[in-house]
Amino acid sequence: MISEVWPYDLERQLELALKELESDEGRIVSLLGAVIEQSSKAQDDGIVRFFLRRLDSWRQWDDHWDLLEPFLAHCAVQFPHSFDYVARVIAWRKRRDREIDGSLWWDVTQEVLSSAAAMARDSEVLWALWLTKELGKQIGPDLAEAISGNNGPWSLAFWRISIATDWLAADPESQLYGAGWNQRRLPGQNGRLHSN
Repeated sequence: MISEVWPYDLERQLELALKELESDEGRIVSLLGAVIEQSSKAQDDGIVRFFLRRLDSWRQWDDHWDLLEPFLAHCAVQFPHSFDYVARVIAWRKRRDREIDGSLWWDVTQEVLSSAAAMARDSEVLWALWLTKELGKQIGPDLAEAISGNNGPWSLAFWRISIATDWLAADPESQLYGAGWNQRRLPGQNGRLHSN
């Protein structure tokens, strides 16, 4: 017996609402709210990820961007395991000179990076650092310290490579990894992250 409830009816309703010639914006917002509500109720980020993939396959980003952008921002902050997909959509739009609210996405990226770094969630830290690069922004010393103090070698390596290759701007006055950051060793390694 299968007991899991999956939002296929909601999927059909949202697809039809997005593809109608005379779209009812209120209905679309209501359906997007239902996606968030169902995912919250089930405590399942998979529902949000499912709908993000479906939205992408329906190719409705441009037609309804003013409604979908706030939905994406909400998903990125409330459902951190969906951030990788959201980051890719935003980066794709920016690279193709499509409309994005740069200020909104910088705020969202900093929020995700701050909470993910504090909780040592390396995957989200890496995606947030990558989106920071795509947005052409700079991480401040407080976020850099949180990353260096809580996250593993992948996050630290990406951060260091990003600075060395000018992917991410760095404040030359800041102690990016705190005192002695360039002398910390990777676990099980004899080498250094960086040598002067």
